[in-house]
Amino acid sequence: MAIKKISSVLTNLTTNPTSPHELFADTPPVKINKHIQNPIQLRALQLADKFSDRKNKVMYLNVCKTLSDVLIDQAEQFATDAPTDTKGALFMWKIKQLRSEYQKAGKNFRREPHSPPKTRSRPPKQKGLFAK
Repeated sequence: MAIKKISSVLTNLTTNPTSPHELFADTPPVKINKHIQNPIQLRALQLADKFSDRKNKVMYLNVCKTLSDVLIDQAEQFATDAPTDTKGALFMWKIKQLRSEYQKAGKNFRREPHSPPKTRSRPPKQKGLFAK
């Protein structure tokens, strides 16, 4: 449908040029969430939406920030496949179970840092005329 819309706009544009406002007047505006700044936040909100648990989105954000993607994927798959209404609670229970399994096996369940922490280096103080 979008391809037909674009092709009709292009043919209209070549036959009779109009302003962009007139071309896209009937299309609804795109809703942009300006608060999402990185993929971890997006993943947390997707989990909250998938489990219909938007009120606990901060909890999902903390899970996504601290735990590895493999562990989250396993728990998400388990919770979505289960026939229950409380998928968020089941997801957190599975996270707890998988964390203890990973700890017993000696595997790393924490998320790897994306970049090294920024250190602020200052140049050494210069001795000038008025230095003590």
